[in-house]
Amino acid sequence: MNELAANIPKRLNYLDDVIQEAKNTLMNAPSGKLRATKVHQAIHYYLKDDTTSSNGKYLKLSEDPLVCSLAQKEYAQEFIRRASKEQNLLCTLRNFYLTSPLESTLESIHSFKREKIKPIVCTDEQFAEAWQKQTFEPSSLSGDEELLSDRGEIMRSKSEVLIANALNKYNIPYHYEEPLLIDGKKIRPDFTVLNVSKRQKIIWEHFGMMSDPQYVLNFTFKYSRYLANGFLPGVNFLFTVESDSVKFGTRQIETIIRGYLLP
Repeated sequence: MNELAANIPKRLNYLDDVIQEAKNTLMNAPSGKLRATKVHQAIHYYLKDDTTSSNGKYLKLSEDPLVCSLAQKEYAQEFIRRASKEQNLLCTLRNFYLTSPLESTLESIHSFKREKIKPIVCTDEQFAEAWQKQTFEPSSLSGDEELLSDRGEIMRSKSEVLIANALNKYNIPYHYEEPLLIDGKKIRPDFTVLNVSKRQKIIWEHFGMMSDPQYVLNFTFKYSRYLANGFLPGVNFLFTVESDSVKFGTRQIETIIRGYLLP
């Protein structure tokens, strides 16, 4: 689902709230309409209702609260009209996306022909599947064969296994130690993950030895290089830490996944 479609429910909820707010202002609104005209550089206000002439009843300066109430009433009525129109259009658009989104065009083609087609746009599921299938040169460093993820990947720490398994649990596509060029040098972030709804690739590093002073120095250098190369925390760069006194577990991992990687 594209970004516009994903934001429709939020906008509809907002419109519900503001329409109700506008309706509340009308509950005690005075009857009639406000007419305004300029006479000799001065603005005159008139009340028009069933009891007045076509020009309306002139409202004196002392009746300014009534003028304000009538003006607010007119604004609220027009506001409700426009907001309701937007609501109807968004509902129509939402129903269109639910029943026949552009991304599902490929699925409307006979299955025998699909493999011959390179789609212009695809569904989130198709995009995620293609991204997950991307291949890269694996790391030459060996992990611990006893530290296996649910997908069977050999990893280097128990914390990495926890992260990998949580990503897999929430169906977050990820690559383990995919190469990345930083300052012209190839490094291997722990995880490269995909925010499917945004179609955004995000680096996730786990720093698991923060009790070691030398490790902390290495962390600060690596962190600064990420920043210098456009990797911003919470945008396209996530990191987690642990030390002898700061433990790390599934709760922290799932908090990050729900906050940054799910719609």
